[in-house]
Amino acid sequence: MKFLLAVPALALALAAPASAEVVVTGAMPTTPWEELSTRTALAVIDSVPLATSGVTGSHVLIPGARVTPDAGTPGFFINFVAAGPNQAGVPCYGCVAPSGDGLGLPPPLNYVYSGYYWQFNVSWTNIRYTGTCRAAIAITNGKHVIEGAYSVIPGIGGGIGSYDWGWARPPVNYNGPAVLLGKITCGTHASEAKTKLIFE
Repeated sequence: MKFLLAVPALALALAAPASAEVVVTGAMPTTPWEELSTRTALAVIDSVPLATSGVTGSHVLIPGARVTPDAGTPGFFINFVAAGPNQAGVPCYGCVAPSGDGLGLPPPLNYVYSGYYWQFNVSWTNIRYTGTCRAAIAITNGKHVIEGAYSVIPGIGGGIGSYDWGWARPPVNYNGPAVLLGKITCGTHASEAKTKLIFE
């Protein structure tokens, strides 16, 4: 059975700089463990291996989107990172009826079952960047690197749009808490977001 999560069409609030971390209102303060895990993820995310299988990507351009970028508006920025049981055919835009351009994802589940393939997704908004981007994930616990992958996405541009890339990753020999960091790099700029995971 395929589970899909419908994400509403883009809301274009463009105040965050390209390098800003996504901040969730009411989020718990970070702990020293989370800070160390995040530093480790940031240190290794640019050297994680290229994913050669289990990669699904999708994007949608938003026709008629009205944005008047000023000098402080970034060319792109990350929306979120997500995790869930691997599902064939997702992420996908326009595949969740009747939501139009809605985004289909695996059910969001940050508790990773032992022995299962899990999918990790990174979503970002493109406003005016044209070219090639690199989407990557790193999963860490303290100084321990659990998993990581990246993909190169050419042909970015052609209008305001939303992008989502997902990596189906095989089971890992690890149990306990972890930090999932997603990073989008387009040209010389980058944008990151993170969330916590627990491996069974």
